Amino acid sequence: MATKTQLPIEIENGTSASKTSRERILQKFKDVRAFTMELVEPLETEDFVIQIAEYASPAKWHLAHSSWFFEAFLLEKAIADYKTMHPQYSYLFNSYYLQTSEPHCRNKRGNLSRPTVREVIDYRKFVNEHVIDFLEHCDEEIFEEWKDVLEVGLNHEQQHQELILTDLKIMFSKNPLNPAYVIKNRPAALPQPEINWIGFKEGIYEVGHPGGSFGYDNEFPRHKTYIHKFELSDRLVTNGEFKEFMENGGYNDPKFWLDEGYAQVVENGSDSPMYWQKSDGRWHQFTLNGMELIDMNEPVTHVNYYEADAYARWAGCRLPSEF
Repeated sequence: MATKTQLPIEIENGTSASKTSRERILQKFKDVRAFTMELVEPLETEDFVIQIAEYASPAKWHLAHSSWFFEAFLLEKAIADYKTMHPQYSYLFNSYYLQTSEPHCRNKRGNLSRPTVREVIDYRKFVNEHVIDFLEHCDEEIFEEWKDVLEVGLNHEQQHQELILTDLKIMFSKNPLNPAYVIKNRPAALPQPEINWIGFKEGIYEVGHPGGSFGYDNEFPRHKTYIHKFELSDRLVTNGEFKEFMENGGYNDPKFWLDEGYAQVVENGSDSPMYWQKSDGRWHQFTLNGMELIDMNEPVTHVNYYEADAYARWAGCRLPSEF
């Protein structure tokens, strides 16, 4: 009896539906965890341990905390006889999840010379082995029960991948040697055209998660909101345009600033975005490439809300709302 070959009928993230959800999430777990280690590959041992400010954690802590997350919210809850590598890791590497354990002081993460970088990497391997073993051997009902936790854990780790880079950047920027995280050749930005404005009609719009799949609590509930008609620029503000704001006294004129923002400008003596420095009459900025001459065609970065709001007012516009 002749039969037709059954072909995959769905493509999700480049993977055919013939692959199970379990196989996809197992591969994603391996890929995400491996990429975190790839990000710290350029570092020397000393780079892993410095905490430059309370809001910037050491790279070593990020490696451990993102592993602790899988341990605290998956392994310890889903596996009855699970034993952690070290009972005090739940204290050292918790951030603010009070429902699981008391966290170590956030501003003292840089005080921890022990466990060592090598021990933290061993801890990551230990957690990886147990999560992979769990995914490969748990029955389908158990997998369905815990797959959303795994998805959250992976999103959480990707968040910390971003934090590793942002925290390394501010750490290196405080070093007078201006060390580079890596050296990469980046193409120059093309000159930007004049801004065009895209119009949107007023009306009642639905916002929020539509349901039917995983979502974070702050994405719910889906609800209706009224939005007045508005126009949105079709490109980002460039370094050159922000420099015009600076040169026209934008940082010295309180009429463009919210009161709290201008108080910060006065208190900190701010006259430019974070990481900008003027040398020999030209503006440079510190990057993960080290110190670079600013490309005036690139989008401006590292401005806070108050700076962005002040620029918008100076330009005769306003910042868009979330909606």
